[in-house]
Amino acid sequence: TIFPNVYVSPTQKSGSWVFRHKKFKVVKNGIDSKRFEFSNKNRKQIRDDLKICDSQILMGCFCRFVNTKRIPFALTVFEKLVLYNPNFRFLLVGDGPMKTEIYKQISGSPILSTAAIVLDSKSDIEKYYSALDCYIFPSSMEAFGMTAVEAQTNVLLTFVSSGIPIEAKISQKLFKVILGDNVDYWCKSILKSIKNAPDRSAISNSVSKNDILSSKKMAKKVEQIYKSALVEFHS
Repeated sequence: TIFPNVYVSPTQKSGSWVFRHKKFKVVKNGIDSKRFEFSNKNRKQIRDDLKICDSQILMGCFCRFVNTKRIPFALTVFEKLVLYNPNFRFLLVGDGPMKTEIYKQISGSPILSTAAIVLDSKSDIEKYYSALDCYIFPSSMEAFGMTAVEAQTNVLLTFVSSGIPIEAKISQKLFKVILGDNVDYWCKSILKSIKNAPDRSAISNSVSKNDILSSKKMAKKVEQIYKSALVEFHS
């Protein structure tokens, strides 16, 4: 039996839930920031493949198709967005047990069946972020929320629910928390943010240079925790 003397969690909330009253350190999940940087080349390639023209606004959600991701809600929000602006399109990428239910919701709606695209999980998912204009992530609960980090690294407006931990925020300008389940409120919040969206190319360099959640930096933090624990053990 192993008895740990150092506890680590990706967020304050998940650490409090798992470790209860024990002390723990927060080390956020890291990503390969360079991989998820915005690319005009990838944007053009994927949008051409999907037949998305420049005037269309492509919203995306990349995840496992399970209840906690609330994909039906995301589709309902998108369906209403199209009524406000018919230039919206939706890209859903992933797999999971809810796939049949999702296809049923899409096929049962004249709007979704013409404006929503569903693709299987992709090993080169970073290319698909560059094709988007905004990202929606309305999960009921996440231990961290990696795709929100990936989307912001790609300089995407990222619309999230209160189920996404605040630790996933890497940019005040991009990370937008929308409270509650009112579809109209979500739509109006998204439309307002898109209208006042920061220039993607202009802030791309500042986001990548900031690089606050790179896997290398997070690995260094874990390494430092190990070193401190060893010093304490031998003292």
